[in-house]
Amino acid sequence: MEDTIKMLKQCNAGAKMAIGTIERVYPYAKDSTFKDTLSEYIKKHEDIVARTRELLSNYCMGGKDPNPIAEFMAEMTTKMRLKKDSSDRSVASMIIEGCDMGTKKLKEYEKKYCCASEDSFDTIKNLMDLENKLKSEMQTYL
Repeated sequence: MEDTIKMLKQCNAGAKMAIGTIERVYPYAKDSTFKDTLSEYIKKHEDIVARTRELLSNYCMGGKDPNPIAEFMAEMTTKMRLKKDSSDRSVASMIIEGCDMGTKKLKEYEKKYCCASEDSFDTIKNLMDLENKLKSEMQTYL
């Protein structure tokens, strides 16, 4: 049960981190189709947040916020990079990098919390699949 809770909390925090990243770069997106894609992925990540919150409620637990230091660093890095180049190509590149980092962390959690429930493994797999689909769609804008 402990591994399940920890894995679900990490999925919850990871999805929230992704939402924050997409929301941070969204105002810089210029192409309307690109903006629509970003909005769609915010919604899909919100669905993961809701699902993890629902599963955690079964254990009388709440979600987990992303690490504040990681959030701050992501925000500063985004601002600095977009100050230099705010093209759709640059925005897509940053999202791809975020997807790569997120997927790497999720893989680590998958191994670390090996005794987690099937539901939590399904959830982490869904989040990794979502990150990979987002990454794939961002390739169009490079």
